[in-house]
Amino acid sequence: MDADKLTSADFIPLFKAVWGFDPFPWQERLLLRLVTGKDAHHNYKGEPGLWPDVLDLPTGSGKTAALDIAVFHLALEALKKDKREAPIRIAFIVDRRLIVDDAYERADRIAEALRWSLLSDEAARRLESKRPDVAEAIRRVRAEPVVATSVA
Repeated sequence: MDADKLTSADFIPLFKAVWGFDPFPWQERLLLRLVTGKDAHHNYKGEPGLWPDVLDLPTGSGKTAALDIAVFHLALEALKKDKREAPIRIAFIVDRRLIVDDAYERADRIAEALRWSLLSDEAARRLESKRPDVAEAIRRVRAEPVVATSVA
């Protein structure tokens, strides 16, 4: 499979390859909501690409995996160019320093997995993952130069 044929069904094997376990059902539903604009579990119908205002979930339910979902959604949308609905920048807003550190470590691990997967096909086969497809799709996204800013 190549980046042109990446689908939302590839999210579960990717997630499992990176983290060693399947995503929670709410994480799968969030990705589908982003892709289709629908969440039957919550009787939600809206525009594709729209995130909920808040992820109000209990501690330990995997909210930081919203980073995985955002990256994967971007990979799915990479070929749409000017019709892409997935953002290329992610703001992860939390009120606890420990969560900030955890989110940074998670983002770093996702980035490392994607970088590593681009090195060789053999690496991807060993992990039986879709990482090369995701990484290649994201590489196609061209962002405007980022201007460094500081928030006090």
